Amino acid sequence: MRCRRNATSLSPDERHRLVAGLNDLKARGIVDQYANDHAAAFNSAHFGSSFFPWHREFLRRFEDQLRTFDARITIPYWDFTVDNTTASSLWDANFMGGFDTAWSLGRSRSGPLPSVAEVQDAVRNSATFTPFLEVVETVGTIHDYPHMWVGGVMGGAASPGDPVFYLHHCFIDAMWAQWQALHSGLAPGDAYVPSGGLAGGGLNDPMLPLFGATTPADLLDHRPINAYSYPATWMPDTTVVTPPTGSITFNDVPAGETVMRAAVFALDSCDAVTLQATPPVVTSGPAGTSFGLLAATSTTDPAVDPDGRIWVSFKGTAQGDVATGKVTIAAVGTGHQWTVPITANTIRRPTAAVVMALDQSNSMNFDSGIGAGITRGAVLRFSAPPFGDVLYDDDAVAVFTFDQDPHPGLGVTPVAGLGRAQVRAAIAAYAPNPNGWTAIGEAVAFADGLLQPVTGYDKKAIVVLTDGEENHGPFSRRFIADVAGTIAADQVYAIGLGSAQNINPAALQALCNGHNGALLLTGDLTPDAYFRLAKYYQQILVGVINNDIVLDPEGWIAPGEQVRIPFMLNETDIEAKAILLTPAPLVLRYTIETPAGDVIDPPLATTDPQMAFVVGNSVAYYRTELPLMIGGNEAQAGMWTAVLGVQERTSGRLFASLEAQPSAAATKAHGLRYNFLVQSYSNLRLRARLAQDSLEPGATLTLRAVLTEYGLPVAGRAAVRAELTRPDDTQAVLALAETEPGVFETSLKASLAGIWRFRVLAAGRTMRGRPFTREQTLTGAVWQGGNRPPPTGTGTGTGGGTGGSGGQICRLLECLLKQEGILRWLKQAGIDVGALEACLREICAEAGSEPPGCGTLQSGLRRILKDETMLRAAMGELQRAGVVGS
Repeated sequence: MRCRRNATSLSPDERHRLVAGLNDLKARGIVDQYANDHAAAFNSAHFGSSFFPWHREFLRRFEDQLRTFDARITIPYWDFTVDNTTASSLWDANFMGGFDTAWSLGRSRSGPLPSVAEVQDAVRNSATFTPFLEVVETVGTIHDYPHMWVGGVMGGAASPGDPVFYLHHCFIDAMWAQWQALHSGLAPGDAYVPSGGLAGGGLNDPMLPLFGATTPADLLDHRPINAYSYPATWMPDTTVVTPPTGSITFNDVPAGETVMRAAVFALDSCDAVTLQATPPVVTSGPAGTSFGLLAATSTTDPAVDPDGRIWVSFKGTAQGDVATGKVTIAAVGTGHQWTVPITANTIRRPTAAVVMALDQSNSMNFDSGIGAGITRGAVLRFSAPPFGDVLYDDDAVAVFTFDQDPHPGLGVTPVAGLGRAQVRAAIAAYAPNPNGWTAIGEAVAFADGLLQPVTGYDKKAIVVLTDGEENHGPFSRRFIADVAGTIAADQVYAIGLGSAQNINPAALQALCNGHNGALLLTGDLTPDAYFRLAKYYQQILVGVINNDIVLDPEGWIAPGEQVRIPFMLNETDIEAKAILLTPAPLVLRYTIETPAGDVIDPPLATTDPQMAFVVGNSVAYYRTELPLMIGGNEAQAGMWTAVLGVQERTSGRLFASLEAQPSAAATKAHGLRYNFLVQSYSNLRLRARLAQDSLEPGATLTLRAVLTEYGLPVAGRAAVRAELTRPDDTQAVLALAETEPGVFETSLKASLAGIWRFRVLAAGRTMRGRPFTREQTLTGAVWQGGNRPPPTGTGTGTGGGTGGSGGQICRLLECLLKQEGILRWLKQAGIDVGALEACLREICAEAGSEPPGCGTLQSGLRRILKDETMLRAAMGELQRAGVVGS
């Protein structure tokens, strides 16, 4: 839709766009081309009946050129009867006045201009086409005087070389459109009378040579081109609203979800258009079917959006349901209304089958860094079980371990019934292999093989946990790069337990990104990172089951204390899970308060069909449908509160049972650690991704977050920020700019080697004005040598495998060059470490054994240190020094 308005009514931004577009066409030679074309056709385009249609087409084509620069541009008109002095804002230096000197136009801007009376007389009192043409163009005062008043280029046959030409002829075209509207009852022979002009001059004669087969008949109606916002005393162009041609279709809406769809009306008007709807009517469908309105009225400015919309909502009922309805919508002030049909069908909520692949290589025996004596394996046994506990009953999970080979454990098992207990048992049985290597490619292939024959689930996902880079020792095994192209799973996620340098995650990152997943890296764990692995598992879980994280705090609670944690839910939320992660969930008294103050406790949640309460080894959570009927109140939107306290009767015994654990000292000093996590199955969703253009220091990391509500962008109603933790543990807060409706982005340079962690936080208001929060965790990593191609191929020789004397030597040298002491010694000796590393890479590459790891060092130590405890201690120290991976 194009609305041509008075040039003096344009906003500063509209003026700027028009000037920029004109300068662009000038720079590309298009302005001069149009000036030359006009001069060449001057005698045939003037002094005859084709004057009006010829210039209408000429304007349209030039306007199309402007719109290739900016689609929002339309040519305004110069009302020379009002803006008839050089003091008019039309001639401001940043508008039309700036072109005089810049384009060497030689304007004089003096002499007479047509009056308001002359123009009104021509438009209103010319009874037929011929006298109207004569008074406007043939006699020449109305058309010619503005040309002569401007002067210079505007006064000659090449007048389109001055941009004011287009504004002037836009007003001439508006006069013709107004004359047509005022004399719409004329017989065809009086509405257009052929005379002179282009060859033939007839209504259906092509306007050769410039416009090909286009005829005056094609241009009698200006509305296919534009509408006019005429001067106030003129007859306005009518508002034209084109209704949708089909139905409003709600296709495959998951049960319980609410979806918005719009009836879209094309608007052809210079004025704002108001659409008004009556409540939709259900014509068929099961009990409980309803269609709603986001708002009964919707007013749209066509200059901002050429389409008007009435938004209709539908909430999925039960799988297999089909419903129909209709909604009546009117365009206010036009006398038109339409009935738009509605169709809908409901499918089940998407289900997922997930395979958990757990690294049991020897390095999982090493200290985690969280506390003395807490191994990586112990962290895994604490962090992984809640993943299975929190899955929905309709989902399924499998668990297996891997070292140089996959070791079958629990097959794909439905979570309902005994499934959760079986998952806990499978993870509890986890034990690292003191002689284990790390064949991640074999593990991913095995996981995919478990999923491929499984049917009845909408999504299939793989979650891999590993603490080291791919190293196979003396074994011939596949790498990630060997199997990535064969993986059929819908999503692949991975957690790297450790530093980027030790995990070397390039292949894992490529695999996850290529399968709609993500790689999360923990970095070196510290006591402050007690819940990090567990939180990463939960972060992956929400991506698998299409949930969102509302908030995610953590802390300590001691006997006698009470902790109250508020969290916000709103009308977009369908179901909520309030998840408490803690080493001993039975120690804590855990309840939820609704916005109205009603209390949900375990006895109520386990007996109310709208709720559930689940307790696992390291998790307790409430799940509730929304809205929830409790205590005679409907609970959904508002501030909920989790209330935590210590069970007085059992705290002594249970705290005593924790004294044997490595964290006993911290527990005695501070109380019991907890992490509280709220997940929501919701119509309001945050989806964030992290992209990086390199894996080496200096890479650009780009965060992109998308917020949607009922499938629509959350535009202008939210702010997104990211809490950044750099590899050196310094922190910053980054604001993400809304680059387009509901899309937020920011970029930064990753100058330090290591893991960059981002906690993406969104806060805003829903369509109905209620507050919401969402968050998501992402990690990126850069390290020296990160862009080196990941290993591929199998075999034990030097041709791409991991064995062979050449490969072992290269691996040993690489390990030595990671030791701080050796690096300091080399620098003190005047040896260029960078050049030495480059030489090593070149030699090893020529040998076909690019060193991916340090596994042979462990084999050598095992020959010397017969005691397994001493071996683990030595390897732990070497790992912390950056010498070994897995």
